[in-house]
Amino acid sequence: MRYAARTTTGIALAALVLTACGGGDPDDSVPESTDTGGGAAAAAAGSVDTGMATGAPALSEARTAPSGEAPDLAELVEAGELPPVAERVPEEAVTIIGKDGVGQYGGELQMAMNGNDDDSLIRRYAAYEPMVRWDGDWSSELTPGVAREWEVSEDATAYTFHLEEGIRWSDGEPFTADDIVFGYEDVLMNEELTPGPTEYLMDPEGNWPEITTDGDYTVTLQFEVPHGLFLYQLARAEEDGKFHRFPRHYLEQFHIDYNEDAVQLAADEGTRVTAVRNPYYWKVDEEGNQLPYIDRLVFDVFDSAEVIAFRAAAGNISYQDRHFDHDFRPLLAESMEEYNFSLIDVTSTDMNTLLFNFNHIHPDEELREVFTDLNFKAGLSHAMNREEIIELVYFGQGEPSQAAPREGSPYYHEELATQYLEFDLDTANEYLNQVLPEKDQDGNRLGPDGNPFTFTVDVATDRSVEHARVLELVQAHWAEVGITMDIQAMDRDLRNERRDAGEFDVYVRDGSAGLQDAILRPHWYMPFGDSGAYAWSWGSYYLDGEDAGEAPPEDSPAWRQWEIYDEILVTADPDEQARLMEELLDVSAEAFWTIGLSTSPNRAGVVHNDLRNAPHEIYEASAHQNPGPSYPAVWWWENPEDAVADDEDAAQDYVDEYEGEELPGDE
Repeated sequence: MRYAARTTTGIALAALVLTACGGGDPDDSVPESTDTGGGAAAAAAGSVDTGMATGAPALSEARTAPSGEAPDLAELVEAGELPPVAERVPEEAVTIIGKDGVGQYGGELQMAMNGNDDDSLIRRYAAYEPMVRWDGDWSSELTPGVAREWEVSEDATAYTFHLEEGIRWSDGEPFTADDIVFGYEDVLMNEELTPGPTEYLMDPEGNWPEITTDGDYTVTLQFEVPHGLFLYQLARAEEDGKFHRFPRHYLEQFHIDYNEDAVQLAADEGTRVTAVRNPYYWKVDEEGNQLPYIDRLVFDVFDSAEVIAFRAAAGNISYQDRHFDHDFRPLLAESMEEYNFSLIDVTSTDMNTLLFNFNHIHPDEELREVFTDLNFKAGLSHAMNREEIIELVYFGQGEPSQAAPREGSPYYHEELATQYLEFDLDTANEYLNQVLPEKDQDGNRLGPDGNPFTFTVDVATDRSVEHARVLELVQAHWAEVGITMDIQAMDRDLRNERRDAGEFDVYVRDGSAGLQDAILRPHWYMPFGDSGAYAWSWGSYYLDGEDAGEAPPEDSPAWRQWEIYDEILVTADPDEQARLMEELLDVSAEAFWTIGLSTSPNRAGVVHNDLRNAPHEIYEASAHQNPGPSYPAVWWWENPEDAVADDEDAAQDYVDEYEGEELPGDE
């Protein structure tokens, strides 16, 4: 990790802030290929050309000797309080190259969190140091991280990782394979510390792997059955899945198995994290200057995306690639010249702007019968004027699409993406007449019981106003074919409670997992876990068994999809995984689980004009862990002393002007 913390809360956070620093004697060069096993290092489908060049910093194949350090660290060395940089960083250190060249030290990076549960922002900026990692373009095979190279057995049951030698924790202690064993056996496998299963570490049959070491720098995980997606899961796993983030020498004092006073010690340790430069970070720039360039990271917590937008508009944010919906673009564009920032292009890997999830397990049998009828969903889909919605709500950005991986994904499926999209009321009525043929005198369709057929859509109030606009337009569209839809806005927690209890008609939200992540998170393409609301209980049954959910009917296409996905999980060959994924999506097209609206347009982010090496195009995806793969450690300030406006008055002016009112461009 690039930044260390002064105070921490408990074991997980203490481990997080002490991870990955440097000093040692590695081999001579980065290997040309990190997969010396059976070709499974690419995990699923390997690389994909998305047509996007982010200009993000990148890993160099060359190694560089450390020669420079931050002024504050040089002062500590001069005072005898810190070893020289050549003793803290490997002799031939991992080297990062930025598009704007070698930088200078100093300054702070200011970001904004949307509530306390937005803490993943901290991890993505300060702690994206996985065993294997994505690059910034998300367009190549996985690259080395804490593991310098790795081998995968041909059957994908054995994964051997050779660690970067010389990494040190931020207190200067060596990082070794023993820390990984501690993190795996004493933290992740400890039910008190990790009460929920760390599923990515388990093989497809739910077995934990056996972990062994060979010296200080080699670790092998041996699974009982093939785990074909394991490397991709390593690259995307967040704090609960990083078994290498737990320094044994430090954390044993907080672990009840090693210290009976551990609970009190953890409580005494405090709750505030201050992200400051890690003096033992193990990466350098092309001239040997130890990274990071920036002195500290500052994360301010706010209670809404709107307030974050006001802060950004007043120049109070250095770099932000999340929390700005389409509504905020005009506000940001209006002020960017005055406050010396630019808009960045945030490419969403979401595959759809809004999905209509009809409850396939509805307790009302008549509603369930209608909701699961393909003719009903096809008719409603043909009745949606998507072009109108795209123009009015999304400023003409995006294309009509069903719930399917996007073009550019290795799993793009044309039939699934394009079926039932044409706006045609005659075709819509033909489909609907096969399900709800009877109408009242006003043209409203009657249900199987002879009463007016209506249903309610649950929408979360914490979503942007764009969802409300879409629903109002769709409500009018469906009324044209005799379908009555009510809209019910509610707190997100209540909406999810209703989903989990199966007490809803239609659940709407945007659709994720549209690129490489489609194979890792297929919940919109088949029942998988509780995220795919159309059949959440079936998905829970698949992942966790009959105690967690309900088994689908014997004739449900979910069974066939689960068989296919089980094959994917135990397949090591990326080409075979891709073929199986295509077969799975063939079944998705037949099932037509959910109705989609349009491809997700790019969003806006902000970057201060004096911030160098930061990408102006970036992906937004939990699987990608943005902006971590873009190496924030190599970002630097042109004028660090006055880079951020920090104009609280201006930010408050925006709040006063627009709070409760329409944002610029809304009218």
